[in-house]
Amino acid sequence: MSEHPTHVTTHVPHRPVAVTVDGERRDLLPGRSLAAALIGADLPVTRHDRAGRPRAPFCAMGVCFECALTVDGVPLVRACQEPVRAGMTVQTGRGPHAGSTAGSTAGSTAGSTAVGREERT
Repeated sequence: MSEHPTHVTTHVPHRPVAVTVDGERRDLLPGRSLAAALIGADLPVTRHDRAGRPRAPFCAMGVCFECALTVDGVPLVRACQEPVRAGMTVQTGRGPHAGSTAGSTAGSTAGSTAVGREERT
């Protein structure tokens, strides 16, 4: 039988990098998904739905858009698919930049419930 490694690792630097989240500097580990890094920094809410309820990553594979936020001015970036990198600017729609495209629901599944029914608000 051929030998297989019993422990597979990926290289994630242990030195955090500066990322601006809603106007505040946060030190996050580069290479991790932005969703995982935000959860690890106790910032799980990535946007709010049309009714103002907080939303957070759900599927963690880029399908549901619950983790959509604005990264470097680009709206609707899926945090679960975006790796953390030094100098990035993130807007979730809950900080001083609320009301910008951060947390926007246009073009996403926002406004849907967890089971996919359209909200009536």
